[in-house]
Amino acid sequence: MFKITLVSAPFGPFALPSIGLSILKEVLKKINYNVSIEYSNIRFAKEVGEDFYSLISNGYPSTVALTGEFLFSTYFYEKNDKEIDDYIENVLLTDIDENKKDEFIDVYKKNIEKSKKWIQCEAKRLVALKSDIYGFTSMFQQNMCSFSLAREIKKLKPAAIIIFGGPNFESPMGIEFLRNFDFIDAICSGEGEQAFVGYLNYLKDGNISYLHKNIYIKGLSQEIMGQLKSPQVLDLDELPFVNYDDYFSQLKKLTKVAQSKARLLFETSRGCWWGEKSHCIFCGLNGISMNFRSKSSKRALAEIQYLNDKYQSIPISVVDNIIDYKYFNDLLLSIPIANLKVDLFYETKANLKKDQIRIMKMAGINKIQPGIESLSSNVLKIMKKGVKAIQNICLLKWCMEEDVIPEWNMLWGFPTELPEDYYSMHKLIPSIFHFNPPISSSKIRLDRFSPLYEKSNEFGLKNVLPYTAYNKVYSFNNNSIEKIAYYFDFLYGNSYNPVNYIENLKELIENWKVFSKEAYLLYLIQEVSVFIFDNRILSKGMVYQLPLEAADFLILFDKPINKVNFELDFFENRILKFLIDKGILIIIDDIIFNVSSNILNLSKDNPAIVKFARNIEKKSIVEGLGVKVACERAII
Repeated sequence: MFKITLVSAPFGPFALPSIGLSILKEVLKKINYNVSIEYSNIRFAKEVGEDFYSLISNGYPSTVALTGEFLFSTYFYEKNDKEIDDYIENVLLTDIDENKKDEFIDVYKKNIEKSKKWIQCEAKRLVALKSDIYGFTSMFQQNMCSFSLAREIKKLKPAAIIIFGGPNFESPMGIEFLRNFDFIDAICSGEGEQAFVGYLNYLKDGNISYLHKNIYIKGLSQEIMGQLKSPQVLDLDELPFVNYDDYFSQLKKLTKVAQSKARLLFETSRGCWWGEKSHCIFCGLNGISMNFRSKSSKRALAEIQYLNDKYQSIPISVVDNIIDYKYFNDLLLSIPIANLKVDLFYETKANLKKDQIRIMKMAGINKIQPGIESLSSNVLKIMKKGVKAIQNICLLKWCMEEDVIPEWNMLWGFPTELPEDYYSMHKLIPSIFHFNPPISSSKIRLDRFSPLYEKSNEFGLKNVLPYTAYNKVYSFNNNSIEKIAYYFDFLYGNSYNPVNYIENLKELIENWKVFSKEAYLLYLIQEVSVFIFDNRILSKGMVYQLPLEAADFLILFDKPINKVNFELDFFENRILKFLIDKGILIIIDDIIFNVSSNILNLSKDNPAIVKFARNIEKKSIVEGLGVKVACERAII
């Protein structure tokens, strides 16, 4: 039986174990292989410092700068000072803040030197394990360190078999790396649980019938490979429970602070059920495996229970691209019934209902990544998101009320979008400064496998080329660079330039990030009056006292309602006009929605209540409602 070492190299984040390697190890252990996982990324983090390492692994200064890849390419390609300075000048410095550049570049260069000795020492350590097969996983910025280690291993132990897998090796990227590097014996493009086992069986006696069509072997005809069986696991319940003991034993090499950042990774599904129906045009995920499969609720619950018992108090991030909506009817309801105290993260579509967000919170899902991406229905339609702007606004409000953090991004620059889409968002956003702002706002990027990339000509895009950093990292010809790149830059095919209308919105979003920390919009219904507490930027610290009739409108529009449901004279009501004028009721695409929240419906530790309480303590002007508040009696 082969002895196998699986390697997770820099710059994989040290706060996360490799779920792919961990599942694969359990698969191989069941058939009696001797398997270990080596977290070389943890060892390198200790070498260069956790702060620097985290900065690079998180994509500083930008994802497309490939900062970590270039660092190890200096060893792999023996780059000279001129080549290093060229990368720094033409890639790094275009993204780094002026006041940070000198310090960062100094540390970066020092760690380039450290990496050269470290690669040699780490390769010797891995060879000393005396394994027959070394399997490397690679996603994001793990290529160049993995290549450097693999080449050194092959030099020290020529008989060792080197195989690569992971998202960076999906076809055609992996095939091109296999063609260019002699030290790679095989690559796995896509799911590996069945394919890797088949490859091991093939190595024993050379029978190609064991192979799956996503395994590419140097010297073996690709025509033969195309006739072989599919590698996909159709029944995810058949997979073993994931085990992270290797990871946690090695994580102890880092500081207690670093260890406290660890999260468990867990999957309940693969593929994307929405992508099967309507592929979002910017999304490059699930390039060769879009078909959606999910675990049964019984199996998923059992695995959550297992992880919670085995690794107590460690948060769990679910790696699914999208939650299976059937879980709202069983799995998520079962978690609190089983008295599981978990901290979960899920990705989801943005068209959730309020009760679904409440169910998520009760199940311990404290953070989600909803596919919001825009607050314009026209732009969302261009993206093929399958939601409208009002649904995204509802989601943000309901997340605030249930104390679920939505982590989302704002994207812009889509072909056929209109400047008016962004002017409308600029007008809307001050009304929702009390909701969670986007983590980032950026122009679209072309990712491999996305419709924008695959059909760039149809979208009117031209000069689609890999980002500049790829040519600085890899010593390949342009044809090979195009095949191994994942991120692509482009030009618009006409005079269209989103910069002309996006700058003001970008500035407003930055303000949103600042003011959201203290913003709230709450109301309280009393016997004869309604009090509205407004701490958004444009009316900071205001309290409006309105007639009781205002409560009817606030309650009515707590759910979005189309204007067409009302007669024209309905909108002549002075209280309604006031609520709309102050942005307490907003109108998007003729849909009316109340963006304020009833104080009595929020828990006392809800962030909005905490901010409200903190603010009224600072303002002792008028006694009222049992608290000291500044109060303006609105004239209606």
